[in-house]
Amino acid sequence: MRLRPYSYFELVATRAKAGRAAISWEGDTLAVVPSWPKSIREDSGVALGEMHEGRSAALAVRPMPSIAPGVFELEDSDDRAWYRMVYLARVKDTIYVLHCLRRTRPRLRSAI
Repeated sequence: MRLRPYSYFELVATRAKAGRAAISWEGDTLAVVPSWPKSIREDSGVALGEMHEGRSAALAVRPMPSIAPGVFELEDSDDRAWYRMVYLARVKDTIYVLHCLRRTRPRLRSAI
């Protein structure tokens, strides 16, 4: 069963309800997302929607302890770039989207 993609506009107005988290877009994060390809926006929207409902995100999630405890990164890619959404996990029933970026350089992974 494929989940219905949440549009980023739907997620802007979310309020915390029983078992659900509100989503707070910090800085220019909401202005960055529309520039992403539709498939990446849909994948990110589904992942945020799942976290909004209290479930695990379908996208790759990586902890970012170098930024702060409880900060994570959602990542997705297409044939042109990597797309990342950095967020602070639920704090008082709110998910804070802290930073959204598009990286076009090849991704280098450590050989260790």
